[in-house]
Amino acid sequence: MLDLKTLNTAVTSDAGISFNIRHPETNAKLPLSITILGADSDAYQRVSDASLNTVLKDMAKGKKTARTASDIRDERISAISGCVVKWEGFSEDGTELECTTENKIRIFGDRGYGWLLDQVDEAIRDRANFLPK
Repeated sequence: MLDLKTLNTAVTSDAGISFNIRHPETNAKLPLSITILGADSDAYQRVSDASLNTVLKDMAKGKKTARTASDIRDERISAISGCVVKWEGFSEDGTELECTTENKIRIFGDRGYGWLLDQVDEAIRDRANFLPK
């Protein structure tokens, strides 16, 4: 018999995990650490629900939802930023980057750092990262 609680990711998703970012070409671990919440966390679910509720409200009013690619990208960046609790080792031009909402949205929204956005997004959505230990 399998105890389902051994596969429940909600607690760890809310508590968060840390992982190292990898170089986009070599896959070597970089001295960049990020602590994230998982896709089953309250924070992630709130952002996802808010986005969906906007669409559903428009539909209920008989409006056609006119979401653009930019809207969807902004929602993704917002969801990922909301799941990043802290980071270490980040700097630009020799200046340390604090883990603020403004910096998270700016960095994750910069297409030159798309590789970073993808790594964080994948880690958030990989439920295996959030299985109880």
